[in-house]
This record gives sequence, C-alpha cells and structure tokens, in this order.
Amino acid sequence: MGQVVTEEMLKDMHDGIKEAEVMNENMRMHGTIDVPKNIPNETTVAAIQEADAIAALRFKREQLIADAVEDGRKLVTIRVIDAIDDIPDADLIKVATVEGWKVVVKAGEFKPGDFCVYFEVDSFLPLDDERYAFLEKNAITWNGIRGARLKTITLRKQRSQGLALPVSLFPEVQDYLGRDDLRDINFTGILGIMKWEKPISAQLAGTAKGSFPSFLQKSDQERCQNMVRSIFGYEKTFRPVPSAAALLPEEIEEAIKADRLCKIDGVLHIVHQPQASRDTQYEVTLKLDGSSMTVYRRGEGDKVEEGVCSRNLELKMEGNENNSFVQMANEGILQALRDADVTDVALQGELMGPGIQGNRESLSFNRFFVYNVFDIKKGEYMKPGDRIEFLDKLNAEAAVRNSFRVEHVPILHSNVTLAELGIHNMDDLLKFAIGPSMHNSVREGLVFKAMDGSQQFKAISNLYLEQEK
Repeated sequence: MGQVVTEEMLKDMHDGIKEAEVMNENMRMHGTIDVPKNIPNETTVAAIQEADAIAALRFKREQLIADAVEDGRKLVTIRVIDAIDDIPDADLIKVATVEGWKVVVKAGEFKPGDFCVYFEVDSFLPLDDERYAFLEKNAITWNGIRGARLKTITLRKQRSQGLALPVSLFPEVQDYLGRDDLRDINFTGILGIMKWEKPISAQLAGTAKGSFPSFLQKSDQERCQNMVRSIFGYEKTFRPVPSAAALLPEEIEEAIKADRLCKIDGVLHIVHQPQASRDTQYEVTLKLDGSSMTVYRRGEGDKVEEGVCSRNLELKMEGNENNSFVQMANEGILQALRDADVTDVALQGELMGPGIQGNRESLSFNRFFVYNVFDIKKGEYMKPGDRIEFLDKLNAEAAVRNSFRVEHVPILHSNVTLAELGIHNMDDLLKFAIGPSMHNSVREGLVFKAMDGSQQFKAISNLYLEQEK
C-alpha cells in the first residue's frame, strides 16, 4: 500500500518541489542558495507521483464514461423481464427473456414482469464497484482500468448476452421508476459504465482535427434485439405492470382512458400499440467487419469544405497522409465527388483491408464500401433507392473519366418484406443473420433498412459473436 495523501499534504509537497526548483535555478544562474522551507524527500516525491497517477487514471475513467454517453448507444437501461425459462440440467440458473435478448440469471432472482437493470454487450463494468465483484473471474485491464467486459457467452449450452441485475441494487435509479419514459432513459453515465472498444491500429490512429462534426450523424444502427416491437409489433399486446412501478390511482385512471393501461382478470396491464407493419419492405446488406469511415464535401464555389472522419473523430488532412482513412479519401473518394461536382453530402462506409480488424475478408489492399449517404442540407440519410441512384450517377461520371469507382456494400435483397424472407419473429431474424460474407464463411451479420426510410437495424450473427475474441 502506498502512503495515503490528503489534498493538504499534496499541496505542501508540490510547494516543496516548487521551492526546490527555484533553489536549483538560483544555484545555476547566480551560485546562490535560497533554503526552502519544505524540500520533499524520496518518500514524499513517490507519494506525489502515486497521487498524480491516481488522478490521471480517474480523469481517464471519467473521459471514457463521457465518451460512452456521447456515443449514443444505451448500454444501460431499465427493462422488464418478459419471461423466465428453465435451462436443462441447471437448477441454480435460469434464462430470462429481456425484449429480444436471452440472459442467464440466478434462479429465483426475477419473475416475469419485474424491472431489471440491463447492461448490453460491450459494457465495461469497473470492478472497484462491489456490485460487479462476482465478475472478478472475467477481469481484464483496459485503458489502465480494471474491469469486466460483457460479451456473448454460453452457460450450460444456453447463449447469454448482456447482464440483468435487480433494480434494488441501484439506489441511483430508484427515482426514475415511475416515469413514463423509463425505457428510453440511458443510465450509462449515471452508473459510471464505459463502452469497451477494440484498440485502434497504428495505421488508423492518425491526428485528430476535432470531434465528429455536428452537421453529420453517426451511422451506427440499433441492434434488432432492442427493437422487437418496432420490427414485429404488428398487433396490440399486453403485459403486466412491473411490481416496482408505483402508480397513483389518478395516474392509473388517466392511463386507462388513454389506452395505455388496461385490466385483464383484475390485473393491471400495459398496453403496447402496434408499431410495425407486415408490408414494410427492406433492403438487406452484408454488415462488413471493418472500420467506420465518413468522407464529406459541403459548401459552394470557393468555400467548399472537405473532410474525413473515423467513427468518433474528424481527422486532419494535412500532415496525416500515412493514415489509412486519409489515404483512402485522397486516393479517389474526394476526387469522385469533385468530378461529379457534388457538395453537401457525406459518404459513410466501412474501410476494409490489411491490418484492419484482422482483415476478415482477406483483401490484398484497402477498399471502402459505402452503406449510407447523408444529405447535409436536409440533415437526413438518403433512402435506399435514392442512395443507389446517387452512387450510380457518381460512378457513371467516374466511368467517363476512367477514374475511381465508389463501391457499395453487397446488397443481398431489395424491396422485400420480412415474411418473404421467412422471418416472422426474433429467432427467425437471428438465424437469418448467420451465413457467409464476401470471402469468409462467417459474416458479422446483416443490416436491414426500410425502403421508405422509416427505420433501420442490424442483426449480428451469433456465430460471429461466439467466435469473437
């Protein structure tokens, strides 16, 4: 154990170091000595260094929590346990259904209709919080912080994704339990949870110009398991009100009148209105396992601005020529936009190639596959049909000039309903996501985008997740 350092002690130590530095400077310049009041010895210097290291790590942790919140993904939410089922030959654990997710929980910990605090896959839980101490066997050190990363695991042949814990463990969430928008609240920052991400390879790191531009949108699609009712909610459904929900009689009466609540056999139920249509047609594309990249042009005349971004940052173009994102932008994408005299658009896609995410497609050189085109003036993504038409025109100009052709992610289906694909529920969708990629027998998954632009989601292959390190 190191010496315990108080703020007062730390101030005195730093003052002593400052006086020692002044003394050394006087000796060098004038040969005179000013005797300091409090010259720190080796022990106090070591204590200062330890305290500074702790402060730096605390700052890093706070920054990672802030980054997770800014990312927009709701890693931690309060949800309802939809069902509890047995696991063969396992008496101490059960499998809970939490919307579209299957999560292994302790036997007797939950019953259907209970609230839970749900942590999604890729959550990084700090192990200095005793509530997560049971994850000690999964401990890793990431960014200097000791914690546990949640990922897809298999227990007694049952796949488990994420973590569900009782709300009673979290006093931080108690005041939110009666709110109508409870499911939409992101508790990631409130509970101090970070988002685990793979280390960035040297060729992708580059020098940042700033944060991801505010005039663009990040393109990360929601997981299908979080959108059960949006995808398959064709009919009105009913679910018992969670036992932890404290509702006043007047609130219940008002909700019943508004068709948000109803009573079935004397038991209060939440009414879920239909949210999906069986007639919705989708574009289905491969989800490629590369690194997200955005290239944009905006403005007019001599005031056109160009840029390139990684998933979270805008990168400097000058002095950053060895960065793979910048190289790809300079080697053809920006020129293709210039040749077609296109501005106020951003091409978003996956950068693939040697050294990027293990190069699962075994490519011999870097390639950029577009999956979204963002209209900067309108502040929205082009619908699938408009995106394809836009890229066709862009590449028609490239053909005339015999120049760079912008590639699109492989499209497997277009203008097709889920039923036409044999998809009728979440199990069907997740099975459909399993299959080959371009040059790999196991693809990362599929992306579904409604042709009318109403919604989009991704279905990650469970086979891919089980193989993920």
